[in-house]
This record gives sequence, structure tokens and C-alpha cells, in this order.
Amino acid sequence: MNKKFIVRLSLEERNTLESLATKGRGAARKLTRARILLKADCSPLGPAWSDEQISDALDLGAITVHRVRRSFVEGGLEGALVR
Repeated sequence: MNKKFIVRLSLEERNTLESLATKGRGAARKLTRARILLKADCSPLGPAWSDEQISDALDLGAITVHRVRRSFVEGGLEGALVR
């Protein structure tokens, strides 16, 4: 996939996603999207994984990862977490 949609999380967004992912409570789709964004984060705190690395680690399709990236860039954090 083309890395056209770069995810850069602020410290506040990162903390929100980490607390969501570590609690493990909530809709499975929302938790998966939080994990995708945390792995895709290109800020200094994030690992900046590629779509392929994320899809392999989380057992997802690469297109799913791409769509979550796009949702975040176009709609912000809430847009990426909620359909």
C-alpha cells in the first residue's frame, strides 16, 4: 500500500488509545482500530510500522489497515474509531 495517509498522534491521542487498548473493554472493532493507530503512529513516540507489518501482527488485511489510516487522516481520532 502507498503510505499516502501518515498517522501522527498527539500525546493526548496516544494516551487515549493506549488506555483504550490496555483496558480491553469496548467493541472489538474499536479496540482493533486503536491498536492499528498505535502501531501506525509516525510521531517520535510511535513505532511507525508499515501496513504489512501491522496486518501480520494483528492478523488483519492490509486494506483494513489502510482504511483506518485514511479514516484517521480525514476524520480525526473519533472518525477512525467510530464508523
